[in-house]
Amino acid sequence: MKRQLTAACAAAVLSGALLGAVPAAADVPQPLQLAPRFSQRTAADLDQELHDCDSIPEGAIADFNGWTFSQPVDGEAALAYVIGFAHGRPATPAIIAVTAGGVMQLSAEADPTKPPVQVPLHEGVAGGLLATGADAAWIRVPDDWWLASGALSVATVPAGAPTTFEVSGVCPSPVTATPTPTTTASPSASPSVSPTASPTASPTATAAVTESPGAVPTGSGGGGAGLPITGPRTGWIVSAGVVLTLAGLILAVLARRRTRATFIP
Repeated sequence: MKRQLTAACAAAVLSGALLGAVPAAADVPQPLQLAPRFSQRTAADLDQELHDCDSIPEGAIADFNGWTFSQPVDGEAALAYVIGFAHGRPATPAIIAVTAGGVMQLSAEADPTKPPVQVPLHEGVAGGLLATGADAAWIRVPDDWWLASGALSVATVPAGAPTTFEVSGVCPSPVTATPTPTTTASPSASPSVSPTASPTASPTATAAVTESPGAVPTGSGGGGAGLPITGPRTGWIVSAGVVLTLAGLILAVLARRRTRATFIP
């Protein structure tokens, strides 16, 4: 029960604390948060209608999923997306930031007052802003990563504008067909004739026919047993500190964007 309550509290933080956790700077509008229904989701969890690779450079790539995100504030430019992913058990956070300057990976400090640190980008991770269309940003990450939460900062948020943004599409890793093992029937046992004739054989002796011991088929119907299917994923919740950091990361990314035009890819 205690574990369930802890998970419920963390889930509440995931869905609600991003907007109010860290005060926004006076000249930076409060960031939009990722709609809660997309939190704690893998690409495979999302509806088939969201499967779309058109906005992902190179399309579907083995072992990676592509994600695209909306920008619902009409007429405003997206300044930065900061998307929190997680992978493994226990969950390891991976925070990916996308700006006009490029894509970077940031550390996940438990203390949101500490400035984020840029870390080497995970191999194969890529992303960028998109100029037109319903998809405003794309990110490609390993296919065993899932969404934890996210934040979007735009230049201006007019009164009454949306406060959340959405996953606009996913480009799942292509499924490689696994050849179905075929059962090769073992040749039926053929009787072996043991000649018994010899110079000392009895005149009434005939060739004795002996069958080989009971043949056992080499193929088993139904194939071998697969790995047991376990229950629901248990590493869903990334630490509250990671999510609380996301809002701070937005501000830090914007500050760095103003002072540095080049980011380490």
